[in-house]
Amino acid sequence: MAGLELLGISLFIVGILMVYFLFRLPLSNEGFYIGFALAILMLSTGTYLIYVSMPWYLIIRKLIGLLLVYLGYWFTFVFPDSLEIQHEGQSIVGIIIGVLSFVWGIYLLVF
Repeated sequence: MAGLELLGISLFIVGILMVYFLFRLPLSNEGFYIGFALAILMLSTGTYLIYVSMPWYLIIRKLIGLLLVYLGYWFTFVFPDSLEIQHEGQSIVGIIIGVLSFVWGIYLLVF
């Protein structure tokens, strides 16, 4: 099974790099669409090969961890900047909630 997971990781990384280079390099319409379709195919195949041997509860736990990391980042860095729609004291509460969410998300992603 380790060979399939490594192949899935490799396909996923190559797919991400293809998407990155497709948007950086000037291509014609035909070349862009063919490359983008190939990149999406690599990304989906790589994701399938990575998660085919994982149990569902672990996949759900990792997705919740990703959501908490994003929410923690948003509460810590984006939420306190909007002083025109909130009071100054709310930014501290947002930072505390953000740091806690970020740490919980990292914990769920790692363990």
